[in-house]
Amino acid sequence: MNRHVHYRRSDAVAWSIYLHKLTQNPVPIEIADEVVASVDCMSMATILAIREHEDLVESFVASLDSSYQYRLDQYWILIHEINRRGKLPYDDRLVEYVKSTGLELLKQEEVSFMAEPEPLALEEEEPVDWLDI
Repeated sequence: MNRHVHYRRSDAVAWSIYLHKLTQNPVPIEIADEVVASVDCMSMATILAIREHEDLVESFVASLDSSYQYRLDQYWILIHEINRRGKLPYDDRLVEYVKSTGLELLKQEEVSFMAEPEPLALEEEEPVDWLDI
């Protein structure tokens, strides 16, 4: 996974994170830090989905400049998923963005685009090291 993060291969990073959860291997904090530093929306959304290192993604969203709607549009799925969980930081512009884009309706209807994966029931064996994928 290190190589995928380095080369910003969004799909490969997201799937690797997802597979970590399926195989009950926690994502190392160093990898989560690199994913957030890559500013890749879907990789960060996958971190939210597996419910590990969520605070890093929440901090990233809190740091977005809410005066630029284009920037918020790039991360709408993160904003929605964090808002759905009731953890969206209060910011007048961010609140207005959620209302004006229909994200509040998605929250009311309990829509989620990133469901938490169910870990696989694996036989006892050595854990898979997905960092080498």
